[in-house]
Amino acid sequence: MLSSRISVAWKIAAVLLACGASAAFAADTPAAAVTPQSNPEQFDRDGKHICGFSVMTESERGGYRSMLHNTKDLADRDEIRTENCKAMRKRAQDKGVPLDE
Repeated sequence: MLSSRISVAWKIAAVLLACGASAAFAADTPAAAVTPQSNPEQFDRDGKHICGFSVMTESERGGYRSMLHNTKDLADRDEIRTENCKAMRKRAQDKGVPLDE
């Protein structure tokens, strides 16, 4: 399972780098006001809010969704979400902006 976790972490890092991790941020939207019905683009295939949606580029969001879509195991998808959230927390902190979790 450790090699799987490392593999997931590398996949997320590759997607973020390939999509331009230093790109401009989207407008901030408070997570409390967002619902799957009102803003479905901010939720993944399992109906979970995409952590860091506001600090991801469209290209990153697409890569993230694609990675989740191609991952069949729920535990692996949860691992991808956790790693993505860690990366987005760091990005938001580096930029000094609040993170929508």
